[in-house]
Amino acid sequence: MIRGTTALIAHIGFPTHAFKAPMIYNPYFEHAGIDAVVVPMGCRSEHYPDFLRAVFTLENIRGALITMPHKVSTVALLDEASPTVKIAGACNAVRRGVVATFFPGTPNEFRLMAVHLKSGCPAGPLTAPGRNCELLTRQVAPLEQWIEGEANAGHRFGVLGDFNRRFTIEKGGARDADGHQLNVYAEIDDGEPAASRLTNVTGMNKFKPCTTDSEYKEYIDNILLGRDLAKSIVKKSFVRVVFNDADAKTHWLSDHCPVGIELGLK
Repeated sequence: MIRGTTALIAHIGFPTHAFKAPMIYNPYFEHAGIDAVVVPMGCRSEHYPDFLRAVFTLENIRGALITMPHKVSTVALLDEASPTVKIAGACNAVRRGVVATFFPGTPNEFRLMAVHLKSGCPAGPLTAPGRNCELLTRQVAPLEQWIEGEANAGHRFGVLGDFNRRFTIEKGGARDADGHQLNVYAEIDDGEPAASRLTNVTGMNKFKPCTTDSEYKEYIDNILLGRDLAKSIVKKSFVRVVFNDADAKTHWLSDHCPVGIELGLK
């Protein structure tokens, strides 16, 4: 049931008769008790830039799924683009706040980027054959550029999300003798400039699985903080919120569960 509290997710394209997302997401939202709905919206190309901006003026919009013919033209309309979007030159989902600024204009200001990197290359050298490792490799440079840009600008910053990479078991340096990328973390944490040096908050803490039968043995959701923001970490404040095994099975809970840290800002 749609209520006054229901969050809207626009599904924008043209024509709309072949849209499948509402048939997939809306039954799931209802089953899971999630107060949200995906709404098909048919918009022709000539009206799309103004329409997308107008949609995001709504207070109850949470994001938009973008399909043809708008995937390429969406990129130029974004305030911030993820590394994946920059590489692909196309965008199929828009949401508020890929980069969020907290306490703007105050001494406590800091910035966080949320990421979701390519899956299918969780460990081993990035030079391994296959499209998954190739795409992950291509995502590293834009991410490193953002980190270095934040450091050069004097911002306190962090990067967090689903890196789909086991940083704690990466071996060796950033690149091989021929300059090919081998590892993600060593590449983005090269310490140039000095303020870009990262602290892997999750990697500093003992792994705790989401459920007792989880297949994962290392964190893939990580919190990485730049040098200056890492100074604010409250000792022993790291948390991993785990699921009850029965709840996980009954409610089809994700194989990801929250990690968190407290910051003592000054």
